[in-house]
Amino acid sequence: MRRSTLLLLLWSFLALMPSLSAQRVRVACIGNSVTYGYGLEDPAAQSYPTILGQLLGEGYEVRNFGHSGSTLLRDGHNPYVETKEYAAALDFKPDVAVIHLGLNDTDPRNFPHYRDRFVADYCALIDTLRSINPEMDIMICSMTPIFPCHSRYISSTHDWYRILQGLITRVAEARQTGLIDLYEAFRHRPDLITDPPTLHPNARGARHLAETVFRSLTGDYGGLSLDGAWQPHMVLRRGTTHTITGHADRGDRVTLKWRGERYLSAPVGNDGKWSITFPAGEATVEPQLLSLEGKEKKITLPDLLVGEVWLVSGQSNMAFPLRDATSGSDYAATRHPRQGTLRLLRLRPFAETDSRPWSEEALRRANELDFYHGEWKAVSTETALDFSAVGYAFATQMASKLDVPVGVIEIDNGGTPLTSWVSRDILEDDPRFAKVFDHWRDNDYTMRWCRERMETNLQLTKDPFQRHSYDPSFNEETGYRLIYGQSLSGVLWYQGESDAENAEQYGLLFPHFVRDLRRHFGADLPVLTVQLSNLDRPSWGRFRDLQRRLAEETKGVSLVTSYDLGERGDVHYHDKTPLGERAARLALQSVYGHRTGAEATVARPLGIEACADGWRLPLDAGTGTLETSDGAEVRGLLGETLDGQWIPLRGEIDGASLRIKRPEGSPRIVSVAYAFTGWTDANLRTAGGQPVPTFILPIPERQ
Repeated sequence: MRRSTLLLLLWSFLALMPSLSAQRVRVACIGNSVTYGYGLEDPAAQSYPTILGQLLGEGYEVRNFGHSGSTLLRDGHNPYVETKEYAAALDFKPDVAVIHLGLNDTDPRNFPHYRDRFVADYCALIDTLRSINPEMDIMICSMTPIFPCHSRYISSTHDWYRILQGLITRVAEARQTGLIDLYEAFRHRPDLITDPPTLHPNARGARHLAETVFRSLTGDYGGLSLDGAWQPHMVLRRGTTHTITGHADRGDRVTLKWRGERYLSAPVGNDGKWSITFPAGEATVEPQLLSLEGKEKKITLPDLLVGEVWLVSGQSNMAFPLRDATSGSDYAATRHPRQGTLRLLRLRPFAETDSRPWSEEALRRANELDFYHGEWKAVSTETALDFSAVGYAFATQMASKLDVPVGVIEIDNGGTPLTSWVSRDILEDDPRFAKVFDHWRDNDYTMRWCRERMETNLQLTKDPFQRHSYDPSFNEETGYRLIYGQSLSGVLWYQGESDAENAEQYGLLFPHFVRDLRRHFGADLPVLTVQLSNLDRPSWGRFRDLQRRLAEETKGVSLVTSYDLGERGDVHYHDKTPLGERAARLALQSVYGHRTGAEATVARPLGIEACADGWRLPLDAGTGTLETSDGAEVRGLLGETLDGQWIPLRGEIDGASLRIKRPEGSPRIVSVAYAFTGWTDANLRTAGGQPVPTFILPIPERQ
């Protein structure tokens, strides 16, 4: 009896197996070599379709129909629609199709000739798939990145790739398909696409791709979450809007409550993203609550203030903490603003760029862009001592003069070149800088000592694509990105020591940097940039002159001088707080229109005019005049002769001008410089106490 029952149950199960198999969701992964898994040790086990099947589980049957080298274009050199994989995909009659094509269509054999067929050919492919199963769910993908190491990147691929990305979005709209953004998933992760042509994901990249597709297919993003450094105790900039972003499961809608008002996101789509833009309102010292609520989860941010918010950023002289500064402990104990008016956020790098190898954890965090961390805090002696000395002096001065709460965010990292602070797309779009990503660890975009320090930090990895603080765009991708969406009142920027040997490159890149900041934080964002300090390095005088010219030529950028504060043999001079206070006076005057009792801007040289016994050099000293810091005669003037000699010049103050005497019997003077040596005892300043910046000016030939 028992045996008969067991046989009956077995036959019943076997009879049900075809229907159970038919109920499995069939997923076809259609594409080129990225889908196939080209370059992986074992594509059958490591390709993204295989991993996707594991993630989806028993209810799905996922098959790989990738064909290496195939084109979407029917007239391309290797059309996908003529491959056996395409025929097999049609025979499979999938319920879901994930299509990732287009990379090979950027080939010169294809794009120039058939670009105008791309949309029609893509639509035809989709139509054919739907003809075999009208209920098929089709998801097309933006292309994974082609990084600048690709051999044709500058000559053609970069531009053609961008064009096709736009056409893929158009196809999704024309045929009402889903769109999976693989470009965004990979664009900041060059460590995941590491083959020589920078086209094919490695094993970690294939898993990342599978996880991206999995989330898009299932809509499972783990529930409500926030992006970036939206935290309790933060300060929001008054009188402007902020955009808060995050992820939630597909179909969810997020409700934001703020100052008695409710704001609702659009329904969350396949990408899991939501965003809400809301007005901060007027300044207040009364703590406010911001709450976010989804279907199953709620997030609250208590104790928020509204006022002014500044970013202080740069390399090691900005990172130099108050505890190590001259009289830093006394400054922290005595310079607290009134209770509740100042909040600080120090986003600290997980690993410093000192002369030690990074740990495995630091290497992992760098690759995964999980590198900066910190919390908003009210001011205390301890939080002050851990904060940037320049930044804290700036913060306390601002908080004491502005009748609103002030928040100051510190993001800095020692030794970092400017290329590491600029967005990837801006560098890629400029042919002068696109190749900065090409073997960046040994190219000359980065100064030699930086490359040597980086190699020390990366001793424990053999990965040639390992990310690092000096890596192009790294600090933008790991640091600045945490505060995108927040509005800033301004930026205090102190950096350049790691670019001083390549002034011409810096001169081209700095305007890109300012533009990058302004597209994320506001078109009129004020930027205060610090001219390098006093140090016995030959390249620094020329670089300080460049910084002056960049400030004069870039709208909304103001210059802060610091050469009077340096130490001859130490790049990290200790007397930092006067510089922060000087920068605050400049911000209060130039941004907020405060009357500080003295001119806070530096004196801008206006040119050179010939006079009877030499030259007259007028300076724009605001409403004041010039003086010397010690009451002695003017020091720091040099003349460059026609035969390349540098000789000292004598100058006399005449109101807001200098009168410079032509040396008797000297060769022809072709340019006049001030504070132009790396280490200088130059002493000229405005009556408001601002040192006249380093400059070099040519003498017109007609003189």
